[in-house]
Amino acid sequence: VLMKLLHKNALSGVGQLVLTAGLTFFSIPIFIRTLGVEAYGAFSIVTLAGNLNIFANLGLNTALLKFLSVQGKSRESDHDIIITSGLLLLIMVPLSALAISQETFILRQLLGQTGTTVLDSQQRMYQTNFYQLIYSVLYWGGLIAVMSLGYDMDAVGLVILGATVVWFILVMFAAGRSWGQL
Repeated sequence: VLMKLLHKNALSGVGQLVLTAGLTFFSIPIFIRTLGVEAYGAFSIVTLAGNLNIFANLGLNTALLKFLSVQGKSRESDHDIIITSGLLLLIMVPLSALAISQETFILRQLLGQTGTTVLDSQQRMYQTNFYQLIYSVLYWGGLIAVMSLGYDMDAVGLVILGATVVWFILVMFAAGRSWGQL
């Protein structure tokens, strides 16, 4: 049973990675043709900054994964989840305010990473990979669609926001359903 779960988790990760890479490479020429090289460069920098959430959470989710995996579902684990979410809010709110004040559209749901950590601690990487796949299809597929239709960067921002909100809801619902009440 454990080997079957390991294979399921690994294959879902590879599939998600391959599809996301394919969509990314397919979208680049469309972006450059529609936006131009300079606007695509600016978009790339903003996207890169948005993907730095791994560093922005200061390793909290990695530590949480370790504790949840060792402790299992317990009162102490519930407290660890709540404290991690609170600390991430303390990090996310000022960073988001700074990004908004600079009129830069960078949105990343750091709290959603805590949900994926909860699922990963229960050996449900296949679920987090599936939700990441949905996010990638909505994100890159949506960007390809709005760029192909000639929409501007505002539409790009709405696609990114929509993909993030859908991913966040799916992950938090699954984590809550899997873990139960805190």
